[in-house]
Amino acid sequence: MQKNTKKKKSTMQKVIQGFVIFMLILSFASVFITLLQISF
Repeated sequence: MQKNTKKKKSTMQKVIQGFVIFMLILSFASVFITLLQISF
C-alpha cells in the first residue's frame, strides 16, 4: 500500500513539474514576443 501511494505522489510531482516548466516556457515566449514587437 505504501509503495502505491509513493508512486501516485511521484506521478503527481511529475505532472506538477511539467506544468511549471510549461508555464515558464509560456512566460518566456510572451516576453520574447513583446521584446520583438518593441524592437521592430
